[in-house]
Amino acid sequence: MASASETSASYHHPSVQVFIATQGLTPYLKQTLNALRASRHPITSLVVVDTAADSSLTPAQLRPYAPLHYSQVKAQNLGQAVNAARASNLEAVDYLWLLHDDSAPDPACLGELIQAFENSTTLGIAGPKALDWDKPETLASVGIHATRGGQRLTLFDPGEVDQGQYDGISDVLAVGTAGLLIKAQLWDRLRGTSPLLGLFTEGLELGRRARLAGYRVCLVPAARIYHAQAGLYGLREYLEDQTSAGQGTDKKNENTEGKKSEKSPEVGKPVARPAEQLPDRKENPLAEGTSSSPKVESQVDKQKEQSPEEEETAAGDNMRLETEEERQPEDPDAPVPHQPVYVYDPVPVTPLAAKAPREKEKSGAARRADSYTYRALTISSLLLPLWLLLLPLKSLLVALYWVVRSEGERAAVEINAASRVWGSLGKILAARRIQRRQSQVSRRELARLEVPAGRVRENRRLIRRVDRESGQDVLKLGMVAKSQLDNITWHAQIIAWLLALFFLFISFFGMRDFLGGMHGGFWSVLPGSWHDFWILATNSWRTFSTGVSGLPDPIAYPLLAITAPFAIFGIAPTTVLRWLLILSPLGAGMGAWLATVAFTRVNAVRALIALSWGGALPFLVSVQAGNISAVLSYIFLPLAVWGIVSFFDLRRPYLLAGVMGTETYQPNYSRSTTAGVGALCLVVVSAAAPWLWLVALVFVLVCAVSITVKKHLPWRQACSYLGGGLAILVPALVTLLPSFVWALRTQSLRAYLFLTPSATTPLTMRSQLQLWGQTLSGVPLYLGIAALAGVLLAAAGALFTGRELLATRIAWLFTLVSALIGAFAVTQTVAPGQSPWLLSAFSVVLMGLLGATSLGWSAVRPPKRLRYLLGSLVTVALLLPLATTATWTVPAANIPLQAGSDRAPVAFSILSSSEKRTRMLLIDREGDRYQVAMRRDAGPGLLATNWQIRAKSTGKISAPESGVLVALIAGNDRQAATKCADLAVEQLLLTKQTGVDGLGAKLSASSYFHPVSSNDDYSVWRLDTSKFTPARSAARVLISTGKRQETVPSGVLSAEKPLAASAKERQLLLAESVSPAWKAQIADRDLQSRSQGERQSFTIPAGVSGNLQVYFATPGRYLVIAGFLLVYLSAAAACLPLGNRRKHK
Repeated sequence: MASASETSASYHHPSVQVFIATQGLTPYLKQTLNALRASRHPITSLVVVDTAADSSLTPAQLRPYAPLHYSQVKAQNLGQAVNAARASNLEAVDYLWLLHDDSAPDPACLGELIQAFENSTTLGIAGPKALDWDKPETLASVGIHATRGGQRLTLFDPGEVDQGQYDGISDVLAVGTAGLLIKAQLWDRLRGTSPLLGLFTEGLELGRRARLAGYRVCLVPAARIYHAQAGLYGLREYLEDQTSAGQGTDKKNENTEGKKSEKSPEVGKPVARPAEQLPDRKENPLAEGTSSSPKVESQVDKQKEQSPEEEETAAGDNMRLETEEERQPEDPDAPVPHQPVYVYDPVPVTPLAAKAPREKEKSGAARRADSYTYRALTISSLLLPLWLLLLPLKSLLVALYWVVRSEGERAAVEINAASRVWGSLGKILAARRIQRRQSQVSRRELARLEVPAGRVRENRRLIRRVDRESGQDVLKLGMVAKSQLDNITWHAQIIAWLLALFFLFISFFGMRDFLGGMHGGFWSVLPGSWHDFWILATNSWRTFSTGVSGLPDPIAYPLLAITAPFAIFGIAPTTVLRWLLILSPLGAGMGAWLATVAFTRVNAVRALIALSWGGALPFLVSVQAGNISAVLSYIFLPLAVWGIVSFFDLRRPYLLAGVMGTETYQPNYSRSTTAGVGALCLVVVSAAAPWLWLVALVFVLVCAVSITVKKHLPWRQACSYLGGGLAILVPALVTLLPSFVWALRTQSLRAYLFLTPSATTPLTMRSQLQLWGQTLSGVPLYLGIAALAGVLLAAAGALFTGRELLATRIAWLFTLVSALIGAFAVTQTVAPGQSPWLLSAFSVVLMGLLGATSLGWSAVRPPKRLRYLLGSLVTVALLLPLATTATWTVPAANIPLQAGSDRAPVAFSILSSSEKRTRMLLIDREGDRYQVAMRRDAGPGLLATNWQIRAKSTGKISAPESGVLVALIAGNDRQAATKCADLAVEQLLLTKQTGVDGLGAKLSASSYFHPVSSNDDYSVWRLDTSKFTPARSAARVLISTGKRQETVPSGVLSAEKPLAASAKERQLLLAESVSPAWKAQIADRDLQSRSQGERQSFTIPAGVSGNLQVYFATPGRYLVIAGFLLVYLSAAAACLPLGNRRKHK
């Protein structure tokens, strides 16, 4: 031990016991021991604590550093190791000083820490400023600064040079355990660090408990320690691997050179002995791990070039040096002169570590587990149960995120960290009880030392931004251009937030009456549960009337994917659909804002396009008409265009004014991400309007030709671009393919391409125009027309700006072609009195006009005399769509969509989802004609019909429920009740118009129907099956044995029930239309199908028992589902920022 300096008799140095934790003989241990010997403050005792199970360290190797104690213990962290070693080396000391094997203290470090304790009586823990071992001029730690949840904030940048800029820090939340000085009494009172935590968090938890016990925790910047942080970066293993590899190479070289010298010695040249060339490693143990062979070779080469006189002079110098070294005393306890650790002679092994990659991922598993455990130890007792319940879900979501990024190891780390918390829950609760007994102050006292969580998030965002910009062209910009880029992006963020708030207000205020429900217009509902939605969407059976064979509209598949995440929380698909319609102005406006970066970087032009797109008249009419399919197509169209344009690298760059001229900057996007986004958005667009897929195909071909001409690509690269563009169309094509084949088979292709999916029959073109005039009568109509006229004039003026003329002309050509296709589409009369909805054709034309406007005006720099005029025109162009959208929110009584739920009462919603699956019959009257509709859902079902059913006229559709109306009008209530029972109709709803003709009076006189409820609009009646003799049952699936009927619990397209054997033959009756796709089995034995009138039935032979199963069989159903899942998941995976798999050697 280094002897202390002479002190006065009245002053006694505080006693300090030092503990150095190591795992065997590491490459850093001897340098740390040498640095400790140079300490200017006396040390009472030194204990080297070895925690390695199979340690290579022996007491003999530590003899040059005596006096010290060596203890080999088993411990999980530093605190356990110190407690175990102290139990066998117990001394009455004032302080305990904890060191790592890779933390070499400065000679004045301990003295400065002791001085800090003498200056404060409330100080409990003090820690030094840590500098990097290999680069001692850079900072490694200035205390621990963390949030309440344990998220750390590093105050300095990586590699930041220490210039005393952080020497003003004093009180901190905690300090690291490397160099931590603590009062021995406080250590015993707190029982050391928590045994539940690892090496990376125990210091934070110890400092927190010391604070709660009423003591201060301070950083002493004057005390310095040089820390390699080998555990954090995995440097020990790296050095051991490199050292072993270097020693093996040296041995091979020595053997090879020895063999060569023995075989062919040079004549006249003295052979040097190994002892004269290489230093003895046993005499100089600190040189272990470094390879001196390069130095030896360089010395030999120099000797070859020296003259005989120089050789004699060098030999004399070497002899004098050897004589001086022999005269030096070999006292291992002699103090080392005051000097920094990093200039020790011989040079430490750490220059080899300087080449090692500094990756924290090597300790990520331990740090992640410690973070969860620390959170469990420190979270409030009120929040602890909720946090523990949500921890598995959080870890599962985070693990899924790492899996999709091809980092399965990090996913396993996440799961193991959460499992560790639950596995040690009992110990955590016991540690929390001990912590409460030790606490003397409130947790609120720590708030001033804890870092706000927002500051950590802001720091992470800054780090991510720096990582994104690293290696990009933004680093090549000049200061003026970079400042201009920052201003543009900052203004873009402000405008984006303002637009989001504006459209959010418009969405809620304009649709405020429909927050609780909606009906009427084109509004269609989905099945009550996502499971029923899945069954109906993946089977070729439509629930119109008693059922019709046919595939669903293609829009059902993207809606199935959109509503799936909400099904986890029990949110009904119709509720999701309603909120999509309510928030559609927000989605349209912000989708257009995001997509405009592909055409322009001018914020004013981008805002004009977003407002023009979100406030377009046909879109607002479609929202108030409840046409959800057309609205979704309109929302996703700009994002689909952005994905295709970005994939072909046709996005507009930033044009920045630099010192030397105009500088361009193009942000980097992953082409796979843009392609995935474009593919998924195109699925929704083409599913709502299949003819738009052909437009997308033409657009992809135009983009492929444009990039080939613009960049003069060779044919192979051009084909690569074309193949990738066609791949974007594949998910939409797969979505449309099954229904397209069905349309070809049923000769309904025209209706398939142009009819908008909806439960309601589309209107004629004249009726649509009348509807638009009624919905937007007055000021909104005039303002909307003026806004569209402004867009048209701006697009026309773009042809004369002289900027991007070729691209502008292409946009205009695309607009004209789209207009022709749209005019052909909207003029198609797919069925008597039915025409396509105008919005799909209008959206393509408007997209072309806005594209031409953005391309032509984005790079225009008008002279000063015209800037005010141009600014005034832009202001007017911005105000017109703003005013149109604002006046649209004014309440109107003549819109098609009505507030509130549909006429179906609550009782029907309960009965329709029960095991009986009964239905409701709606009877209405318009003029002198009755209308009958059978409902299985709470409103017109989107999956109840398809394009084929909607294209047929009403007289061509077989509707057995019309017989109920005929019987009621004729006054035959028994026949009407029998038909209702056969069709599983349990409730009748009569509107006020039908009651005028006395239909309600006839039901009142009937003994088979009883009134349930009534209001000014309608009345509800229920079928009483007990009045039949014998009693009957109204259910979708029945078993009939003679005159006795038995209900079979059923789902939307299935039924199941265990059956006992019967001596008689029985009939299985379904309230569904006859179809060969209906199947029934008992104990895997198929039942014979037959028809009973217009109902599907099966024969159950006598004596058969087992489990009865009824289902609808769709050929190739699972193959289609597998294809959809494969394509959709591939497109979704392309959207994600997949990381490269790390290769661990």
